[in-house]
Amino acid sequence: MTSQRKIEANRRNSAKSTGPRSAAGKNIASRNAVKHGLWRLTYEGPAISPEIDSLAKAFCQNSGNPQVYGAAVKVAQAAIVLRRIATQKAALLERLTTLKAVTTEQTESSDVPRKQRRDECQRLEAVNRYQRRAWAQQRRAIRNLMQVKMRAAQPTIVRAQSPNASL
Repeated sequence: MTSQRKIEANRRNSAKSTGPRSAAGKNIASRNAVKHGLWRLTYEGPAISPEIDSLAKAFCQNSGNPQVYGAAVKVAQAAIVLRRIATQKAALLERLTTLKAVTTEQTESSDVPRKQRRDECQRLEAVNRYQRRAWAQQRRAIRNLMQVKMRAAQPTIVRAQSPNASL
């Protein structure tokens, strides 16, 4: 059985990690993906972008089944998001490399590059978290696509009714 001291410690810790509580804090947290430049969805209005459409058709191998195509669109959207994340990470790493070079070349001590490096590292951590979620979303989309393909490939069994069934 858990001790009373441990229960109280767990309650204190959970009170600290509940996320934003105020309306202002929730509003700020809701725009985290915007801050990192990854907010733009690949689904642009009611029409699907040509890039997603071509990827989805390749994933579903031009199946005529709309359910297979819909699942393939989700996989294609996840692939595009992951591609954008990779581009964002490359840019962040490039900026970090540049900041490190600037810091080592400076003769006077300045906290500005150090603060900039810390800010870029925090952005990189946020992008890494976003990437992990995007990978999980892609895995789910792929799993769903495979399940839909399997269901579409299974033959439908139609049972003949016996003549006595209508009585």
